Amino acid sequence: MPMLRRDFLTSSAAALSVPALRAAETDKQPVFFLLYSRYSDYVNIRSNTERILRSIPAIADLRASFPEYKANVTVQMTGAMAEKLDGLDRLNRPEVKLLKDRAQSGAVQFGYFGADEPTPRARKRPRTAHAETPAERWEAYLASAEAFLTRYKDPIYGEEMPDVSGGLRRLQELFGTAATVSHYVDYYGGDAPAAHFAKYLAPRSLYWGQLAPDPYRDIHGFGGSVGIVARTAAADKFCSPELYWESGLLRSSDMSLRDLPPYISSGDGPEPLRKVLAGLDRSKVRVIHAEYCGYKRYLSVRPDGSLIFPTPLQYAWDNPESPRFPSTVRNFREPSQTLIEYNQDAKFLRYLVEEFFPANPGSRFISPAELVDMATPASQISVDAFDEAIAEMDRQFTAAPNYPPNFAVARGQYLSLAEVFGLLTSSLAARQAGQKPTSLPVKHVYGPLMVTSEMGLNAGEVKVSSILRVASELAPALGDDTWKSLPSNVVPSSLTVDGVRLLPSQLLRLMVAAYRESDPNKVLPVRMCRTRNTVGENYPHNVPLDDVGCVWTFKPAPLKLA
Repeated sequence: MPMLRRDFLTSSAAALSVPALRAAETDKQPVFFLLYSRYSDYVNIRSNTERILRSIPAIADLRASFPEYKANVTVQMTGAMAEKLDGLDRLNRPEVKLLKDRAQSGAVQFGYFGADEPTPRARKRPRTAHAETPAERWEAYLASAEAFLTRYKDPIYGEEMPDVSGGLRRLQELFGTAATVSHYVDYYGGDAPAAHFAKYLAPRSLYWGQLAPDPYRDIHGFGGSVGIVARTAAADKFCSPELYWESGLLRSSDMSLRDLPPYISSGDGPEPLRKVLAGLDRSKVRVIHAEYCGYKRYLSVRPDGSLIFPTPLQYAWDNPESPRFPSTVRNFREPSQTLIEYNQDAKFLRYLVEEFFPANPGSRFISPAELVDMATPASQISVDAFDEAIAEMDRQFTAAPNYPPNFAVARGQYLSLAEVFGLLTSSLAARQAGQKPTSLPVKHVYGPLMVTSEMGLNAGEVKVSSILRVASELAPALGDDTWKSLPSNVVPSSLTVDGVRLLPSQLLRLMVAAYRESDPNKVLPVRMCRTRNTVGENYPHNVPLDDVGCVWTFKPAPLKLA
């Protein structure tokens, strides 16, 4: 790949003959580019090592020449690929040393990509068929995630070796804490148990959110559902449609609103990106995933861009006794064809640093760690701010009595339903104990283990004093965020108060009312209410909807812009 030095870029601007984007308007929010490269073909290693040697120096050079734009790329790989690269490093090959040296300067981060972990057919699936309780289903999902993320698998046959590290754990042993974690489950939606275990391994990583469409997931209306999630996440101008919190992890999405394609590749050059940016809604901060120096450039394709043959890994998994393509099959492109896309990579980066970034102040490359830092909310909330949030939530319950709100907002700080549930129990417990705190700690709370379609009873009464008692009983467990396989800090799926069985949404509504009521003898009416809010009813999933309690942990992720 051509070296991207400032003098070369400046002299080549006229040669490009492309009009600059119009100057940024004051109401336009910045666009951040998160570059990633994926390395997973441990069978045909040559193409991967060539990509490293060609692409990484170009990013490092760009970062040095244009420090204001902080060029960096996240090198995502499977545990199997990390093991393969470690083997090359032991042979004193230069690729890993190059990666680690550039990581020291900030030009490279390492991330985990699980989609090509060996092998899809041999993976341990969640055994939920015989689970009789929500807790048993949680444990089944978590056991599957633990095996996938920590155990070594034979690269060709996929057989597990439980006593040998693999997956995300092995990546982190060799390359340090993962900056990103993506494709760590095969199913979609309802991944709170897997997220709970992944967070144990990589608590400060950026996790992939809504993924690019895949017909094999069999999710009807996927694009429309993703759009609802994205629009809900974009709650104000500092909130990106691509970013949100869920299960205590920051998620960054490939797919969001219709104005942003789910897949952008530097190998396509600047023209497709130019068209996308011209039509992008800039009223909100935007975060664009762009694959840099993709592997597909090495594979034979049809005129429409689709692969002629299976990927080399797919072929290896299907033919374990002879994992490489026969020499008579031309499944790799000629070097001259591959070089075309390397030149397109250079033009893609050149367009950003020469035209788009200068014309759009604040826009630049961004690293996963920066996004996590910029989106991490305060760990405390003042009681005055919480009072305002509960007052607004009370108005929302009054306006739409059968649906819980999607989240709460307290003077710019967003709170998930589960967090509000936890804060209400702690504040009501403090009232019961005669305490008057001026601030409350915001701790992560998981959503219910089961969110059914029922709405509960629309009859009965509960005393405020009973709500205070129940809150005092729930508060210690909900405030306990120490890690265990089945966490304590989980919103109950149902609870009986004064002889009335309440769904978590009904109890949340009653706690909101009790919080605003000073008379402990006041009687509150029980009203039916769905356990799933608007996001919950539309959240993309291919697991049973009862398992999608993670929607209670959803909230926007406003970025603290400098």
